[in-house]
Amino acid sequence: MKRTLIGLVAAMALVTSACAGTGGTSQAQGASALDLTPTTVAGSPAQAQSVAGDATNEGIQVHGRWTIEVLDADGTVKERRAFENALTGSGKTLLANLLTGTTAVDSWSIGVRNTGTGCPESNYDQYLASPTVSIEGSTVVLSSVGQVSGIESGADTYTFQYVATLANTTPAGSQSLTCRQITPLTIQRDDPVRVRVELSFS
Repeated sequence: MKRTLIGLVAAMALVTSACAGTGGTSQAQGASALDLTPTTVAGSPAQAQSVAGDATNEGIQVHGRWTIEVLDADGTVKERRAFENALTGSGKTLLANLLTGTTAVDSWSIGVRNTGTGCPESNYDQYLASPTVSIEGSTVVLSSVGQVSGIESGADTYTFQYVATLANTTPAGSQSLTCRQITPLTIQRDDPVRVRVELSFS
């Protein structure tokens, strides 16, 4: 029960500051996003610090379940990938800072890149369409559909093998929450890409 409560608090913390920073484009279902700052959820700054400590002590796990679909112009699915990814080192720090109210998420991005070592936590120059954010139960859902931005001018195709959920935060800037190396995926420059990322806690 305690682990479930901490996971729910973490989910709210991921969503609510982003809702405040995006002018209401994100959705916190069943609650007023602007009333659910991390310190409000926990009750007080001291309680927030306690919850952050509990999250570490309880060994709370963050699960990122991805579905990526490459579409034709008419919306037909050409290729579909489904996989899970891992919490990054900066993601652990981000969660703790959100729970204590020392960091706020202004918006979310989904980054892709083709080069790196292991699973890069930063320096993503290509992005999928800006995601909407919602809470479904205790699961945070990022979803988007659109073309990949940042592809080199003149390139007809683009291949990527790293994907990451990126929080654009105050005051720390862009920080990765989860990341995964996948089998390289090649798309046409104008291909729409539909993505759904489900972030859950256990």
